[in-house]
Amino acid sequence: MKLVHFISAVYSFLLSFAGGVQAAVLVSSDGAWSTNELITISKGGLQSNSNSGGTFGSWGGASFNANAESHYLDMETTVSNIQHIYTPGYTYSYKASAAAALANMMTNQVVYLLADGAPVSASRVAGKNYLGTFGSDNRNSVYGYYSAEAGDPLIGQTVGMRLTSEGIQSRFRADGDSSLRVLLTSHAGFDDYTVLPQSSTHAIAGLLFETEFEMDAGGLVASENVIGLTTDDGSLIVTNATDSYFRMNLNDTGGRNAFKLNSDSDTFQELTIYRLDFRAFKSIDADPSQNEVHVVLGGSYTNTINIGTSESSYSTVVDSDETGLAGSDLRVEFVPAGTGTVSGINQYRVMDLSISADSTTVDSGLLYYTAFETNGAGLVETDYVLDMIFSGDGTFGLEDGVNCYVLPATAGSAASCSVVSADDTFRQGTTYEVSFQARSLVRENPSLLTVSAGSFTTNIVVGRGYVDCTLLVDADAVGISGEPLSIELVPELSPVSNEYRIKNLKLAAVSQAIGCWFEDSNLGTNGGIPPDFESRFYEPQLSTWTNALETMEVYYLRYATYRDHLADNVELKTRMAEVFNAYGIKVALDDTEPTWGHAKYNYNTPNYQNSINALQDLENHGWNLCAVGMQSVLSKPWSGGDYAMSWRILDVVEYIKQVKPHFPDLEYGVIDALPVKGLEYKSHYADLKNAVEAEGYTLDFFEQDFPIDKVLTGERTHEEMIDAERFARHALGCKSGLFLTSSRGGNDSDELWRSDVISGLDQHIFNGAAPERITLAAWYPHPVYTAPDETDPLLNPNGSTMLGTLILMEEKVRETGFTALPDSSLITVKSDNPQVDFYINSSEVLIQWDSLTGREYNLYSTTNLLEGFLLMKGGMSYPQGSFSDSSISTNKNRFYKLDSNEQVPL
Repeated sequence: MKLVHFISAVYSFLLSFAGGVQAAVLVSSDGAWSTNELITISKGGLQSNSNSGGTFGSWGGASFNANAESHYLDMETTVSNIQHIYTPGYTYSYKASAAAALANMMTNQVVYLLADGAPVSASRVAGKNYLGTFGSDNRNSVYGYYSAEAGDPLIGQTVGMRLTSEGIQSRFRADGDSSLRVLLTSHAGFDDYTVLPQSSTHAIAGLLFETEFEMDAGGLVASENVIGLTTDDGSLIVTNATDSYFRMNLNDTGGRNAFKLNSDSDTFQELTIYRLDFRAFKSIDADPSQNEVHVVLGGSYTNTINIGTSESSYSTVVDSDETGLAGSDLRVEFVPAGTGTVSGINQYRVMDLSISADSTTVDSGLLYYTAFETNGAGLVETDYVLDMIFSGDGTFGLEDGVNCYVLPATAGSAASCSVVSADDTFRQGTTYEVSFQARSLVRENPSLLTVSAGSFTTNIVVGRGYVDCTLLVDADAVGISGEPLSIELVPELSPVSNEYRIKNLKLAAVSQAIGCWFEDSNLGTNGGIPPDFESRFYEPQLSTWTNALETMEVYYLRYATYRDHLADNVELKTRMAEVFNAYGIKVALDDTEPTWGHAKYNYNTPNYQNSINALQDLENHGWNLCAVGMQSVLSKPWSGGDYAMSWRILDVVEYIKQVKPHFPDLEYGVIDALPVKGLEYKSHYADLKNAVEAEGYTLDFFEQDFPIDKVLTGERTHEEMIDAERFARHALGCKSGLFLTSSRGGNDSDELWRSDVISGLDQHIFNGAAPERITLAAWYPHPVYTAPDETDPLLNPNGSTMLGTLILMEEKVRETGFTALPDSSLITVKSDNPQVDFYINSSEVLIQWDSLTGREYNLYSTTNLLEGFLLMKGGMSYPQGSFSDSSISTNKNRFYKLDSNEQVPL
């Protein structure tokens, strides 16, 4: 007899510290971005390379005065390295602050970016050079930003900035009030100056360098000190050349000077890795035997580095908890080491000092974290969330010097342990990770350990050696949302005396993944399709969008597309189902049939048989249906005049009454534009939900129809749209979604559509949006093409395609901490066949089964069912009952097949 199981695993990488220290990333225990931001660059900043027609003055201490746009001050970097040339994936955020000399000199100040010394026309930003009453300290600031993407002609050119004026004098005061920042935009927490000038309480995560200008008697100099830190000015040497640096001397009498960086308010944070990167060399080498410099952190931790006479890069990485720095004043000191017997002077120079910090928590979406540790005397509580309490009828102990908790088990009873919160519940839209190490002390055969999260229970197999156990539970999917927050471990009853030992029990909660959905464009016409709608499902085009297929979770099919292009095309229907199923993609129907339903039937009961037929036809041809979204049913204007909200609600109720009995497992909801139109929606949403429930059904979701350019142009605010999302989710208990597009981009060009969508989404998430799914869609003339999914325009013959934008959208969602999490699955089969227990952590997939004597097991996998399965491991027999797949890639889906056969006696 042959047994076959199919297990579909959906996963992507968790954001973790394993990826390397990233600048200014600190995540507090509640998931908020910290304000701790530490970056400085001391060499190769912006320098005064040229000025044309303007004058240097002494207003307010020092200033540069420009009387016309032909009069300007140019500053550009003089070192062409990764930080000073235009680089793809970086955003260049710049600011100018100026005032008019006199009231009659009111004009616009102007700022440009420079590329190899030439102004970048697309970067020009202008604004008034004063606001209100004139005075020496009365200035106004203007802001701009420029994002460099792959293929931009500026890439590789030197970065610079120009300060000028439109017509009458603008005075730029040289006190650091005009600046250029470069930010790595593929990084969570990006602070867009155009949205939050100077007002953000978030860290500007990903900051690579910041430069300002100051004036002294000799002209323009760079000022690039650590934000929030002060320096010992006696050791900071700033020049007009290319080598600003920190300098330390050790002289022949043993005297030495140091430089220090001190924060007035900050301390080294717990659960944080700090990294210092810098370049240095020994510029005066009177005693070659002494080459050491002490790097002292917090006044207590010292790392000694040998610095040679050739300029090199150095790093110091410390864990604040392991080194005991947590809670110490945030202070960094560089001190020359040595005995003081040099005959002359040893001098060291340090440049480009960068201080960055990274959280050590498991991933950037962490909501909270709790753990227990034990010792011989009892429990030591660490990081408990909301008064979580540990209890158990086992005993605390030590094993090989390591804390553990012992759970005895016999045939009649077994001890257990639990972690319970007195105040908290399992939260909607949240995935919980339970992890620990466990082993069974006595039994040779694998033993079961029951793990419960609230009312959800599963089994994990353990043996005599410790195994790392991880359970990921989606609170909504398993139905524990709202239940008291509790974790319990219960051993299997044993016919002989046995002990289970538990170490390092941890509970973490992470925000649920944002689903990435996709809908083809109709090119602005009812029933329209893109030119590659059919061809992309066949080779050679199919191979050009496999990344998008691996990213896409649900494909939204327009009813008009089905009606006009699929209903009578059996071959295409079947082929699309094959492709979607091969990549584990489900399908939702974007249905317009219920829109104005009663009006279409002269206010008689509408008939939705067309929708039922369409859904049944798709299901018959192999489509894996999951949802129906009723398009614009509450918000679309009716050409026949006013169409009352009461009738619109009846349209939805009648649709669900007719359709859901045929397809009870689908989700039903509405796609709505009331919030983006600025209309009342809360009362209507509540009335609709109540009306559906009054008929004995449920309304599952609200998806906001959201051309995101509405907030980019100021017609709507992020707060208004986020309030609609939260109302649907928290007040009504429905799922929330976002239909993401751009109306101005869709009517202008493929490129503007993409730019609006990605930059708008970046700002929307930064302002607090957290929809449970985002559907990328368009109903405009642009973009024209769907595939390929290549985002580099140099490699993409069809320009800014929709699927290329889907890839960028998924990256944007992932980088902000909303990370797609692995599923946890349990498959039970007949008693004479193996029970398969399956779970994933961030580095491997672990598959376990009850191995029986006399049977042989073979494990296969694939990422594409169209290509068939490949054998991963064959010929496995008792006692082997598990296999670890550590070959996780960026593929979103992986399918496994396990079969078992009778062993053939030798």
